[in-house]
Amino acid sequence: MLGRGSYKYKALQNLKVFVGILIGSAFSVLLLMSFIKDKSTSFDPGSSIPLIEGLTPDDNTLNVLEVDADLKLIHFWASWSETSQDQILSYHDLYNEYNRDGFEIVSVSIDYTKDEWVNAIKDNSMNWPSHISDLKGWHSDIAAAMNVKLVPASFLVDKEGNVIGRNFTSEQIEEEIISRLK
Repeated sequence: MLGRGSYKYKALQNLKVFVGILIGSAFSVLLLMSFIKDKSTSFDPGSSIPLIEGLTPDDNTLNVLEVDADLKLIHFWASWSETSQDQILSYHDLYNEYNRDGFEIVSVSIDYTKDEWVNAIKDNSMNWPSHISDLKGWHSDIAAAMNVKLVPASFLVDKEGNVIGRNFTSEQIEEEIISRLK
């Protein structure tokens, strides 16, 4: 029997405290490692995007780097995200104004079902041709490859897939288009 005053009881209490510190330290290390990993894959300007490919609504495979455009906006969105819907509206004018100059939008859906995804493309009049998804929602390999944790998210990239900027406003995107394509 272990009484509160016994040597074994005190040793177990000390061990309990020590294990608690170790577990807390291990958790802190994991959080720090996660933060460092996020920072190392934040795709700062000048960095290259990884291979990003997914299925189109017609079940064809599309590689983002093969989309022929001098400037590409890789736009992560979801049918259930009102903020995504609002941002899509702001992209219509950009696409209609600058597509002929070499600007293209590649929309990457973080949806779970094809019906929701395809219906949202129609409902939002997303008339640009490049849409992909892996229909894994937040388990998306595409989102993970680009370190996307919230939608909407976007990356403006050049023809070679080098990042120009991340999460630009429509005004900032237009400034980049004008300075690089006009």
